[in-house]
Amino acid sequence: VVAAAGVALAAGPADMFSASFWQTMGAAGPRGEQGPQGERGPAGPAPSSWTWTYNGVTYTCTPSSDGS
Repeated sequence: VVAAAGVALAAGPADMFSASFWQTMGAAGPRGEQGPQGERGPAGPAPSSWTWTYNGVTYTCTPSSDGS
């Protein structure tokens, strides 16, 4: 569930899901460690929630019980 100051994500900017947006988000999300052969280890535990700022608007993401 993602909301910005109580506003549904659908009201966000049209380019919010661009590649550059997700590259920025990737730094904030859980990731597995990369080994010397390029293999990926298991991802760390998902945070209970995290926030990020996009074009001056702060969004908060709280994963639901099914992981979405």
